[in-house]
Amino acid sequence: AYAVDWVYDPVANIYKRNNGGVPHIDRNTNKQLTAKNIVVLTMIETHADDGYTDNEHLLYKTKGVGRANIFMDGKQIVGTWKKDSRTARTLLFDSTGSPIKFDRGTIWFEILPTDGIVSAK
Repeated sequence: AYAVDWVYDPVANIYKRNNGGVPHIDRNTNKQLTAKNIVVLTMIETHADDGYTDNEHLLYKTKGVGRANIFMDGKQIVGTWKKDSRTARTLLFDSTGSPIKFDRGTIWFEILPTDGIVSAK
């Protein structure tokens, strides 16, 4: 019900966010959420075991290394992410190990569990 997809607008060179099949609208601006760069990080997901019904709260392992999919300029870059400690920056690399150089503008991070599915058209 809350599947997210981003639709690339080549004229504006931005991505528009949909949530649950409808445009995701910012309540403050009443405009659809957009970003110049989309980063999808794959992380290990576990249940929080914090006493809530059905153990519904989730935790993600944000330290270590994992798969990354970066979208900008209508293209997909498959690479990796790395984060050494809780306070360290998350570093992003392409498939050759070179650091990602982002377009100027908003960078939006999405987190998926390791069995999550990323698809691009």
